[in-house]
Amino acid sequence: GYWYYGGEPSIVVPNDPVEITLAVADRYGARYLALDRNRPAPLASLYEGAESHPRLHLVETLPGDMHVFRISPPEVQR
Repeated sequence: GYWYYGGEPSIVVPNDPVEITLAVADRYGARYLALDRNRPAPLASLYEGAESHPRLHLVETLPGDMHVFRISPPEVQR
C-alpha cells in the first residue's frame, strides 16, 4: 500500500524483534519505519511507546495512529 499511495519503494516489516527489523532496514537501505495498530507483535512495545531504541526516532504520528520513525545509520565499528 505504501508504494501505491506514496510512490516510493518499501519493504515489509518482519515479524521479528527490533534488532532484526533494523538489520533488514540496513540491508535494503530503508530510512523510515512505519508502524500502525497492525504492527508485528515483537514491535508492540515500540509502537506503544513502552520501549525505545537509540536508532529509532519518532518523527510523526499520522491519522489512524500510524507512527513514523526515522532510522539512524548504524554506528561504525572501530
